[in-house]
Amino acid sequence: MLKQCVGLIVLLCVTVPEILVAERDFKLEVEKPIEQQWLEAHNSFRKSEGRSPLQWDTGLAKVAEKWLYNLKKSCKLYNSKSGYGETLWGDISNLAISDTVEDWMGGYGCSAKVTENCANAVQILWPSTSRFGCSEVNCIIRNRKDEAKTTTIMTIRGCIYDPPSLRRIRRSVK
Repeated sequence: MLKQCVGLIVLLCVTVPEILVAERDFKLEVEKPIEQQWLEAHNSFRKSEGRSPLQWDTGLAKVAEKWLYNLKKSCKLYNSKSGYGETLWGDISNLAISDTVEDWMGGYGCSAKVTENCANAVQILWPSTSRFGCSEVNCIIRNRKDEAKTTTIMTIRGCIYDPPSLRRIRRSVK
């Protein structure tokens, strides 16, 4: 029994330095907190248009979370009735948050001056908007016509903004 324990200790002593050397040569990329990813993605576009940076708001993130959890039930995208500004995205691809915001910005093709197809960009760049919060859920899309009864996972992301853009205010009044 004693020989086995000594052999085990020697094995550990030899293995540990090899692991430490490997860690020194490998850079571990730690994912940034979700809030930080949303902030950086939004504020890079706002900075490019000369807008002040947005601040993360936990209360608005909870409003977005509640909205998206309601969407999760049907796995269909529809606007909230929160009275705030909003952006909404759903897809089966697993895009980075920065890619989602770029998609809202129309692949850099939208600015605050463009309106109809760029409603999300207008909301992100709206001059008086100062705070926002976002959330994400996954839902299951079932293909009922498929004999194999396949399912697909869709990611839904949404953000809530305050104050809302004028476009959102006009829609709320109608």
